[in-house]
Amino acid sequence: MLISICCALILSFSQVLLGAQYSVSIGTTAEKIASPGDFVTHVCTITNTGTSNDEYQLTITTPTGWLTLGIPSSIQVTAGAGEKLFVTFVVPSTAKAGTYEGTLVATSTGNPSLTAQATALITVSPV
Repeated sequence: MLISICCALILSFSQVLLGAQYSVSIGTTAEKIASPGDFVTHVCTITNTGTSNDEYQLTITTPTGWLTLGIPSSIQVTAGAGEKLFVTFVVPSTAKAGTYEGTLVATSTGNPSLTAQATALITVSPV
């Protein structure tokens, strides 16, 4: 019984020391200024902060009427590495002046309950 408890404690302790098997973070570039009709590119970095290679399903939400270019449905990232993703937003020619958000979400396929997100800001200047 004592041996079982010791083994369980060692296993739990080693998982804490070694880090999470699946973990992810996303960063994005600073706010961009645009005019109606412009194409605006944000660079997002998806970093696998876990100890196992992983693939992430990608989704993006944008304001109504906005389009994005360059978003694959998924991306593979080696443990401890990061991958850059160039996300181009198409600002509608009818966009009113103001600040808009596009949110990129990455969901781990190794642990589907694990997600990370980053919000890209675009300020549309008055015409």
